Amino acid sequence: MSHLFLLVQFQNPGEGLSTLGIIEFLVDGIVKLEFVPIAEEFKRTLTIRKMRQVNHSTLIHPFEITREGIKILEVT
Repeated sequence: MSHLFLLVQFQNPGEGLSTLGIIEFLVDGIVKLEFVPIAEEFKRTLTIRKMRQVNHSTLIHPFEITREGIKILEVT
């Protein structure tokens, strides 16, 4: 089994998942990473926008980058 990761930066987040409007149809999964203001500070969040053939969460998950790796935090 092989995996392909494609990283895309959004110029205008409200206009779709990719700048060309076609990338989301070519890939099996889309994981959106954001840096958003939450309660007077900025937090990193992760959302799985698309994952073919997998039952996945549709929640916005906060996460931290630590010395041990990426730590997904509990949604409160």
